Amino acid sequence: RSASTGEVHRVAKQRPPKRLKRPALLLSWELYMKHVIRQVADEGALECLVPLGKEVWNAVGVDRFRAAAGAARVADPLPAPNAWLQGGYGPYFSIVSRICREVCGADADATAAPADAPLDAPEAAALVTPEKARAAGD
Repeated sequence: RSASTGEVHRVAKQRPPKRLKRPALLLSWELYMKHVIRQVADEGALECLVPLGKEVWNAVGVDRFRAAAGAARVADPLPAPNAWLQGGYGPYFSIVSRICREVCGADADATAAPADAPLDAPEAAALVTPEKARAAGD
């Protein structure tokens, strides 16, 4: 907002250069995420790893995902939830539901969302978040 006129001005968000995206994803993987996934897998609490985002999948690579996941299944990647998808993210809720049914049994099945379901659909709220996982473990 302009201090003199009160008008709202849009300013482009500062972003690192595109050439640094892949190295940043790999660094994040090597320094943090692979250790979290390995620990969960070693504790026997990881049944299936579902990578989110094509860029993450391409940067990290299936071999790194499999090495970290151990005996757990590594599913095909799903688009990142912030990706613009023709028809919306709804069909991917059905894919997640199918993976849950295959890995955890029929009791874990979620109701499939319509193809045009927004991200705040009830199915999204039902997905396990880190906070929900911690609360369930207490």
